[in-house]
Amino acid sequence: MLVSVVAQDMNEGQNCTFQLQGPNGTVESPGFPYGYPNYANCTWTITAEDQHRIQLVFQSFALEEDFDVLSVFDGPPQPENLRTRLTGFQLPATIVSVATTLSLRLVSDYAVSAQGFHASYEVLPSHTCGNPGRLPNGVQQGSTFNLGDKVRYSCNPGFFLEGHAVLTCHAGSENSATWDFPLPSCRADDACGGTLRGQSGIISSPHFPSEYHNNADCTWTILAELGDTIALVFIDFQLEDGYDFLEVTGTEGSSLWFTGASLPAPVISSKNWLRLHFTSDGNHRQRGFSAQYQVKKQIELKSRGVKLMPSKDNSQKTSVFSCFFNFTSPSGVVLSPNYPEDYGNHLHCVWLILARPESRIHLAFNDIDVEPQFDFLVIKDGATAEAPVLGTFSGNQLPSSITSSGHVARLEFQTDHSTGKRGFNITFTTFRHNECPDPGVPVNGKRFGDSLQLGSSISFLCDEGFLGTQGSETITCILKEGSVVWNSAVLRCEAPCGGHLTSPSGTILSPGWPGFYKDALSCAWVIEAQPGYPIKITFDRFKTEVNYDTLEVRDGRTYSAPLIGVYHGTQVPQFLISTSNYLYLLFSTDKSHSDIGFQLRYETITLQSDHCLDPGIPVNGQRHGNDFYVGALVTFSCDSGYTLSDGEPLECEPNFQWSRALPSCEALCGGFIQGSSGTILSPGFPDFYPNNLNCTWIIETSHGKEYDLEPCEEPEVPAYSIRKGLQFGVGDTLTFSCFPGYRLEGTARITCLGGRRRLWSSPLPRCVAECGNSVTGTQGTLLSPNFPVNYSNNHECIYSIQTQPGKGIQLKARAFELSEGDILKVYDGNNNSARLLGVFSRSEMLGVTLNSTSSSLWLDFITDAENTSKGFELHFSSFELIKCEDPGTPQFGYKVHDGGHFAGSSVSFSCDPGYSLRGSEELLCLSGERRTWDRPLPTCVAECGGTVKGEVSGQVLSPGYPAPYEHNLNCIWTIEADAGCTIGLHFLVFDTEEVHDVLRIWDGPVESGVLLKELSGPVLPKDLHSTFNSVILQFSTDFFTSKQGFAVQFSVSTATSCNDPGVPQNGSRSGNSWEAGDSTVFQCDPGYALQGSAEISCVKIENRFFWQPSPPTCIGTKQLQCEPCPLPSSHHLSAPEPPPT
Repeated sequence: MLVSVVAQDMNEGQNCTFQLQGPNGTVESPGFPYGYPNYANCTWTITAEDQHRIQLVFQSFALEEDFDVLSVFDGPPQPENLRTRLTGFQLPATIVSVATTLSLRLVSDYAVSAQGFHASYEVLPSHTCGNPGRLPNGVQQGSTFNLGDKVRYSCNPGFFLEGHAVLTCHAGSENSATWDFPLPSCRADDACGGTLRGQSGIISSPHFPSEYHNNADCTWTILAELGDTIALVFIDFQLEDGYDFLEVTGTEGSSLWFTGASLPAPVISSKNWLRLHFTSDGNHRQRGFSAQYQVKKQIELKSRGVKLMPSKDNSQKTSVFSCFFNFTSPSGVVLSPNYPEDYGNHLHCVWLILARPESRIHLAFNDIDVEPQFDFLVIKDGATAEAPVLGTFSGNQLPSSITSSGHVARLEFQTDHSTGKRGFNITFTTFRHNECPDPGVPVNGKRFGDSLQLGSSISFLCDEGFLGTQGSETITCILKEGSVVWNSAVLRCEAPCGGHLTSPSGTILSPGWPGFYKDALSCAWVIEAQPGYPIKITFDRFKTEVNYDTLEVRDGRTYSAPLIGVYHGTQVPQFLISTSNYLYLLFSTDKSHSDIGFQLRYETITLQSDHCLDPGIPVNGQRHGNDFYVGALVTFSCDSGYTLSDGEPLECEPNFQWSRALPSCEALCGGFIQGSSGTILSPGFPDFYPNNLNCTWIIETSHGKEYDLEPCEEPEVPAYSIRKGLQFGVGDTLTFSCFPGYRLEGTARITCLGGRRRLWSSPLPRCVAECGNSVTGTQGTLLSPNFPVNYSNNHECIYSIQTQPGKGIQLKARAFELSEGDILKVYDGNNNSARLLGVFSRSEMLGVTLNSTSSSLWLDFITDAENTSKGFELHFSSFELIKCEDPGTPQFGYKVHDGGHFAGSSVSFSCDPGYSLRGSEELLCLSGERRTWDRPLPTCVAECGGTVKGEVSGQVLSPGYPAPYEHNLNCIWTIEADAGCTIGLHFLVFDTEEVHDVLRIWDGPVESGVLLKELSGPVLPKDLHSTFNSVILQFSTDFFTSKQGFAVQFSVSTATSCNDPGVPQNGSRSGNSWEAGDSTVFQCDPGYALQGSAEISCVKIENRFFWQPSPPTCIGTKQLQCEPCPLPSSHHLSAPEPPPT
C-alpha cells in the first residue's frame, strides 16, 4: 500500500491531504476517536488499478450535525463528481465507486466537534459488487458477490426484517456491478427504547396509536451536544392512571412522573440529554403517548442576532439565538421561542413550512397564550410577506385548524416591548391537493382506513364503554366549493352518563373516564338481561370522594328495588350478582372534589341447575366453604380490626338462592376487645373517617398462661407458587396460590396449631402443570405437563381456550422447546376439525403470533417415544373480533380500496405496471361468528406475452421478473397505440444470456413490421422509438442459463415528425429539422467511408413518419479493404426470420 501525506500542524487544524493506493486499507479522521480539530479541511484520494472499483465501509461515524461534513466524490474531489454529503451520527451505508478513484473531504467549522469517523476500503474487480455487509441480529446467506449472485438475509428469532430479503448483483448503468437494493435491517419484535441523536424527532410508546403491551419497560435517551438543551412537546398522551407511568429525567430538580390521560406540559432539559422511562403493569392497556423533541442549539450558525459565549479553547465565539426557521419535513411542531416559558419582547419571527409542490399544509393549534391586542401571530397562505392572510391570532382562545391552498405557509410572530406570555404550540401536517388532511384518531376510539384521497372514507369506532357524542362514525373526503374537505367532523367518544344496556356483556365507565368525573352528576344505568339470567358486575377500578360521591347498586330495574350496596372511596367488593335479570346503578356526585371514578364490567351468567351462584367475599374479609350445593353452609370472617355485620352462615336454599345477603366487614367506632393481640382501626378505614366522632375501645387480656405458645416453623414456598402471610404464631394463617397455568393440589390455607409440636393444620400444597386444560376468560397461560421440567413420552394433551362471544384469541409463546417428533397443533375453533393455524416443533413457535377468527382455540400436544424437552409456556389474551385480519398486499401490487376490514367490507387490489393479477381482485370480509376473507390473497405475476391497447404508458417485464426467467420461452407482447401515435421504449433493466436468450423488437404490425433491434447480454440498451403506432416484442430463450431478464418502460406520443436519426460514430450531420419533407446530410471523418446514402429525407405516409432511406454509418477504410461487402438483407417481417403469428 502506498500512502503519501501532506499536512499542516493539526493543532492549528487546517489542511491535510492523503493519497492512498493498495488492495485495502483504512481511512479515519484526524484525532479519531478523541475528536477532530476545528477548521479542518482534509482530503483522502483512494486510487485503484484499471477495471477495478473501491468499496468503502464505515465502522464508526460521528460529526457535528449540519456544520461538519464529510463529502464523498466518485473521482477526484471536484464539484461535478460529488456522490454524497455525510453528517450527524447515523452510520452511513456501504459506498462503492463507479470508477477507479474515490475521494473524501472532511470540512469542520470553528465550534463543536464530535468523535469523527473510521472506515475501511477494499479494491474490487469491476465485475463484483462486494460484500453488502452483515446485519446486526440477522443472518447472511451467500458468500460470492459477482454478477448474477444473490445474497439472502433473515433475522434471528425475536426480530423482523425491514427491507428486501434478497439482493442481486447486476450490471448497473455504467457497466459496473451493483446491488439492486440497499441493505435491509433487523428490528426487534415489540422493540422499544433506544438512543436518539439529531436536531429533532418523535418518540412514541410501542404500537402507538394502537394500545401498548403489558409489562413494558422502555427507555429512550436523547443526546445533544454539550451546552445544547432539548425541548419535549407531547402530541398525545393516554396511560392507565396510577398504574402505567412515564418518567422523564434530565430536567431541573427531581424526575417528572406522568400518568393518566391529561396532556403533560412541554418539558425543557437542564442538560444536553433527556431520558424517558416508560413502564406498564400486567393489565389494562391504553393508547400510549407520542412526543416530539427538538434540540435547541447553543451555537446556531444559520440566523441573526449575536451573543458572546466561551468556546472549547476558552476564547470568545459568536453564538446566535433565532426565531427564523424553514420546516421541510412532512409533519412537525412549531413552538414560540422558549415555549412554554415567556417568549420575550421585541420579537419578529418568521417560520416557513415548505411542503412538496403537489401538497397542502394543515395547521392545528394545541395551545396559544399571546398578550391580547399587542402581540400577534399571523398565518399567511404563501412564502412572501405579501401572501394572503389566513388568520391573525392573539389572546388565549384556541382557534380552529387552518389549511393552506398551496404548498407553503408563512407564520409571522410579532411582540411589543412589554408583557410576554406562554406563546403557542402548533402541529402541522402535509397532504396532497386531492387529499383531505389527516383527521387523526379519536380519543378513546379507534380508526379504520388510512387513505386520504378524494372519495375515500375513514371509519371510527369508540372503545368499549364509550359512545359517540359528536361527529360521524364514517367521514368521506369530498370536493366542496372548490376545496377538498371531510364531509363531517371526527367522531368524539365519551363515557356516557347513564343508559339502558341490553348486550350480554360490556363495560360501564364513570363520565369523563379515564380522567376525573365531573361535579353534580346523577347518572343512572339499567342493565337488562334475558329473563331467568342474573347479572354479574366486576369492579376493575373504583375511586371516588369518600362519603360524598357514591355508586348505589340495586337488585332490580328501578330506584325502588332492594339495595345491594352503596359504595364510595376505594372499598368495593370483587363482584356483585343480581337475583333477577335487572340491575340498577346510580352514580351521584357533589359539587366539590372529584376523582378518577370507576370502571366495571357486567356480564349475563347462567343459573346452575344444582347449586347457588358464588355469593362473593366481603371486602376486608374471608369466606369459609366453597361448596354451593343445596343445603351447603358458607361462613365468613373478617381481617384483624374489622367486625362482621352478620355472623349467621349463609345456606343455599332449594330455590338456588342464599338464605340472606352477603355480610360486610366494618371498622366500628369503639368496642370491647379481648385477646393477647389484635388490631384497632379508625371507623371506615382505609377510607376517611366521618365527622363528629367520639369512639372508645376497651382492651382486656388474661393474667396468666399455662405455658408459652411457641410459633410454628416457617414453611417453604412450594415451587411455582406465591405465599401470603408473614406471621407464624399460633392461630396465624398462610395462604398459597399458583402461578398462571398451574393447578393447586392440596389445601390453599394452612393455620399454625397450638400445642408443643408446633404443627401446621395441613401439609403444604403443590402446584402442578397438567396434561391438557380447559380455560375460559380474557387472558391466561397454558403450560406443557411438568413445565419447566421435561414433559413425558407418549402423551396426547388437549387444551381448549374459550373467551366471550364476539371476541377473538391471540396466542403467543413465551417459552417453546420441543424435541424432534413432538408437535403442537393449533386449531381455529373448538375442536380438531376446525381450520389448522399451524403445526409447531422444536422452537418454531417463538416469535409467532396466532389470532383466532372466533372465540375458541383448540390445541393438541402430541409426544412420541423418543427424547423429551422443556415444553412450552403459552400466553393468550382476547381482543375485539370486529374485523378480519389485514389480508396483506400482493408482492408487486397495491390496494385500490380498503373498506376497513369490517364484516361485509371489501378490499380490492391491482398490480404494478407490467404485472397481471391472478386470483380475485376483490376480497370480502365474511360476517357470522368468524371474521375471514372469502378468497385467498391474489398474486401479481409478470406474464409471458400479452396485448396492451390504448394505454399511454406502462411496462413490459420478462416472465417472473425480478426473478430469473424460465427456459424454452417464446413470448410475444403487442403494444398498440391510437392512430397517428408512436411508441418509445426506455430500458430500466436488461440482463439476458448473450446470443442465446434474445429480445427482438419490431416496428409495426405483424404484416409489415420492421426489425428495430435484436438484443441480448448484460448491456443496458439505448432508448428506441417506433414509426408505426404499434410495437411487437418477441422474447426467446434456450434450455440452459437464465438471467434476471428485463424491464422496459413504454410511452405513447403523437407523431408530428421523424425520430432523431442520430449522428453516426466517426461522422457528423448537418440539418436539425425533422418535419415531413426535410432532409439531413451526413459525412464521415477522415479515414472513414460512408455506408449508405449521404442524404436522407423525412417521409410521411398515412400518419407514419420515417427516414428514407435509412440513416448511414461510417466504417474505417482499412476495414473496407479487409472485409467483403455485406450482402443486402431485408429488415421487414417478411424477411427470412419473421416473428411468429
